[in-house]
Amino acid sequence: MVRVKQTPTKLTGKIAPRKQPATKASRNSTTYGYAVGKTYRYRQIGRYQQSTELSISRPAFQRLVWKIVKDMFLENDLRFQTSGIEALHEASEEVLVTLLEDMKLARRI
Repeated sequence: MVRVKQTPTKLTGKIAPRKQPATKASRNSTTYGYAVGKTYRYRQIGRYQQSTELSISRPAFQRLVWKIVKDMFLENDLRFQTSGIEALHEASEEVLVTLLEDMKLARRI
């Protein structure tokens, strides 16, 4: 979409015309310029199914773990092993994925 320089208009006291409501395609479009439809969603699902990376970032998950531990134990001198947090991260992602799969299957019934 090409940007066009607008010329200033003289204020005449008239009410500005109403904007036209957006079309369905423009409401669904993203900043990338294509409509977010089923094919885009299926591409995203396929990309996540093929990848082995975790969907929740490591720092965000660590912050969540620290917040939960602080609320439970009220101590600041606790330490975690890296392998422990990684195991917890992978296990929680697996639980989330199976939960979402079950929700999808239950929705079909």
